[in-house]
Amino acid sequence: MPGGEAGAGPNGWNEWGNHVLLELKNLNGRLSKIEESQIKLLLQVEGLKVRASIFGAIGGAGTLLVLQVIGKYLVASLVTGGG
Repeated sequence: MPGGEAGAGPNGWNEWGNHVLLELKNLNGRLSKIEESQIKLLLQVEGLKVRASIFGAIGGAGTLLVLQVIGKYLVASLVTGGG
């Protein structure tokens, strides 16, 4: 950090002011990178939600199909007298 008090000498406040502006620019750059990373993560989460929905639908349809086949054979065995 720059030495001296604010307003003291020829480089007092100007030196501190330049330091503050440099730090603000640095922080702004960091914030931009964090925002970019956040957007990337949100897009990845949305992609995972879509995949989970698709696999859930496939799993539900598969379960329904298996239950229908089992039900069909149970009804058929009851009608024919045990099978």
